[in-house]
Amino acid sequence: MEATPNIVRGKYVDASVNSLYQMIDYPEVRLPSPDGQDRIFPLDLGAVESPSQAQRIAKQVLQRKQYPRRFSAPFDIRAWKYSVGDVVPFTFAPLGFTRALFRVEEQELGQGGTCNMTLLVENASLYAWDKDDAAPVQAAAPIIYDNRNNPLILALDDLDNQLRLILSDDVITHGREKREIIRQWQALDAEFTALDGRFVEIGSPADTKAARDAAYTSYQSLAAYLASLAPPWQDVGSDTPIDGTELNRRWALARQDLEEFAAAITGRPGRDGSNGKDGAPGEDGADGRTSYIHYAYANSPDGRVDFELSQPNGRAYEGSYTDFTAADSSDPAAYVWREYKGPPFGLATRGAAVVAGNTIIKNGGSPAWDSDGYSTSGYKNGCAISFKADPSAAAAIMCGLNTDPTADASYGSLDYAWYPREDGNAEIYESGGSRGVSVLGYGEGLFGIDYDGRYIRYLYNQEVRRTVDIGPGFTFYLDSSLHTPNARIRDIQFGSYPTRASNGVTLIGDTPTTQIAGNSVRGTGSAGWGSEHVHSREAYSAGATASWTIAPGPGSNSMAGLGQGTGSDRGNSFDSITFAIYREATGYTDCRVNGNPAWTGPAVDLNQSMSCRIHYDGLRYVNFWINGVRIYQYEWGKQPDPLRFIAALASINPRIDDIVLTPSGANGADGRNGLDGTNGTDGKDGTNGASSFVHLAYADSADGSANFTTGAVGGRAYVGIYRDQVEADSGDYRAYAWSRLRGIDGTNGKDGTPGRPGADGLTPYTHFAYANSPDGSSNFSTDDPSGRTYLGVYTDYTVADSADYRAYSWSLIKGADGAQGPAGISVPQPLALTDLDGTLPAVLVKPGQTITGQVRESFQNNSQSGSVTIQLQYRVGSGGWNYMDQRQANVGPGEPGGVFFSAGYTSQAADDVLVQIRVVSDAPGGTSLRTSSPNYLRAY
Repeated sequence: MEATPNIVRGKYVDASVNSLYQMIDYPEVRLPSPDGQDRIFPLDLGAVESPSQAQRIAKQVLQRKQYPRRFSAPFDIRAWKYSVGDVVPFTFAPLGFTRALFRVEEQELGQGGTCNMTLLVENASLYAWDKDDAAPVQAAAPIIYDNRNNPLILALDDLDNQLRLILSDDVITHGREKREIIRQWQALDAEFTALDGRFVEIGSPADTKAARDAAYTSYQSLAAYLASLAPPWQDVGSDTPIDGTELNRRWALARQDLEEFAAAITGRPGRDGSNGKDGAPGEDGADGRTSYIHYAYANSPDGRVDFELSQPNGRAYEGSYTDFTAADSSDPAAYVWREYKGPPFGLATRGAAVVAGNTIIKNGGSPAWDSDGYSTSGYKNGCAISFKADPSAAAAIMCGLNTDPTADASYGSLDYAWYPREDGNAEIYESGGSRGVSVLGYGEGLFGIDYDGRYIRYLYNQEVRRTVDIGPGFTFYLDSSLHTPNARIRDIQFGSYPTRASNGVTLIGDTPTTQIAGNSVRGTGSAGWGSEHVHSREAYSAGATASWTIAPGPGSNSMAGLGQGTGSDRGNSFDSITFAIYREATGYTDCRVNGNPAWTGPAVDLNQSMSCRIHYDGLRYVNFWINGVRIYQYEWGKQPDPLRFIAALASINPRIDDIVLTPSGANGADGRNGLDGTNGTDGKDGTNGASSFVHLAYADSADGSANFTTGAVGGRAYVGIYRDQVEADSGDYRAYAWSRLRGIDGTNGKDGTPGRPGADGLTPYTHFAYANSPDGSSNFSTDDPSGRTYLGVYTDYTVADSADYRAYSWSLIKGADGAQGPAGISVPQPLALTDLDGTLPAVLVKPGQTITGQVRESFQNNSQSGSVTIQLQYRVGSGGWNYMDQRQANVGPGEPGGVFFSAGYTSQAADDVLVQIRVVSDAPGGTSLRTSSPNYLRAY
């Protein structure tokens, strides 16, 4: 009961003269309260102008509030024959429903095809129209407008007082006085412009012309005097001498004439007349009749094109009239017509042309190029139009781009236009001259013209039919001309170029033969790099992702990805792309960095679509994917430069589709676990893993040179460590990374506060021993771990180690050898380098196996500084050398450098192949290896 109101109150819009469309109260609607406590529901009706209609709506709302009950349940599939809003009879014995009326409020699909519905109680009283409408509230008479209280006029006195003060000393002082003069002139100029515009708008009436001419003369006189001053009166930084009396006279005259001009336009109200006597009451009026309002819809301002009574169905005009007959008239002339759906952009028409939504129609007239529609706004340095013709109408129309759309209604003034002809073919016209037939049988095809700031492109169904290089700086409007009566230009679209594709990327072509259609790019030029190139207008810093697809078919060479520049600042070839995926016409693929091959990708099937993606996380890595598989990762670090999509095409008719560019966002929340998938097929045997060995050594100096040993610690203060795949420890202390094993004794601290006397404590000692059996009995030693595989340990309070192996707890240090793996690659011995360059012997590699090359070099140059590049390469058989990876390091006098890195090659061949790995360098003259460090090239 607490949620059920019994009173509805609110306001409606009173359109009477007294209220001037202000909202006032309508008579409240109420029901008796069951408990005597009124519960009010507020309801304002801002779109209702009738008090009776407001009351009836309020009654329906109040009546609906009395029936708030809802019933929700799953129903079987038969319930789908009802739709939301339908009234249904419903029987449900447990709740006593027997064909009770409900309205379907919500409906959704449940599991197993069930229909989950929410039903709302219905009752006939909801639609009972009462005739006991109460009299509405009467609005008070309005306050009469007095133009003498216009704020602009009242402000004149304040402005005049400030002006007289400024002009009193025959100089306009720089700074504040100059700014005040500029402000007052701007106010006076704006006031005259507004009044003059109103004067023209009301038809330049003769009885106000004298006032207008006087205001114009004094306004121009003041402007001329100000223009004669030196230094210029607008120069805020300098003082300007004046004749204060003369300037004040001209300014005051201009203000006075403007005030008289304003009064002549707006008029001055007369005095109120005295109240008249009440007239004699009139006779009772006849009984009122029911009035009916009628609606119709059409595609022309007079209602005669596509006239329809029932539904708008996209029509552009709505007609209405009111009478006392229930039936709608089928005569368009009976209706008062108004625009029902305006065009998506401004369109003006001449001749017999009318606008119906985004359609221009020649409504009657004679066969002549005498009617047109054109846009009221244009775009500079880039725009695009598209439209369709009506092939069934056998009509002649032209539509395109024009710099002067108001010149005339004929086609001769159209700069660039499509001409769909009466015979069903279409040709291109420019400035009234034909450029030849371009489309045979256009049908329902889409015509388009783009201007990208340099090139005009004619398109038919997104395919470029002609390109004209006109250069930048043009402002174009949509313009047209219609020849045939009842001809139509349909589905007109006009906006700035380029149109942003639905995926959020805006593509810009960098060469004349580059064609862009939505989120696709294709080329029609020669097979050389640089003939077709495209970049996105959008660019994202802090990470970006680009994805695209390449359609099936041979003959397409393309590179695409993420770049730091555009076609204008890095050229139009493939090296303009910072990170790219390259697909060759043969199906070869690779990943590239600044145009250089960085990783060879899989060979792809040219009969299948190829999907590509490159992602930079904004922090460190750039990842490359082909067909959903990540094939390469490049470490780039955190870079501030924004990245955009860039593509280069280099073959006949190449094409890239489905281009998407997005910023890298934060990771989303984990999704729900999916169902377990079926077991996959067994994968290929993996290549042999290489054993990894950790090597320890001990010494008494920070560089490992003092008292070096790979045996027992023996009280030494430093430990050295390195890791490789060679089991034997290196005897060169420079191969190890050294750190302190035992800290330096600190200085003695101050004595602390004595604690309470404690019980006599014992010092614990941990003891270690080494052996070659699980119980420690074989080859037992307390100080030499060399070659031993078990470690024993125990703790007591005695300093000396026990010589009894049974005192220790033993555990395995070195595990047993693993099972024999499948046959691996037989790699050559590591090559000790004596020069920056070196080559390993060839290795037999099986299909799918990976061979990895590893290089370690330390170098110096005592004569000059520079950058050293060390690159790993491989070749298959007697073929050419291919890039694997590279590193750079600086070198110079007192600045030794070095590199240590690995890179792998996976065989894609069907048979065993011989693979060779080498290291090559690019270094300043005088660079040599440092013999104090190990330098080697090896494979595994």
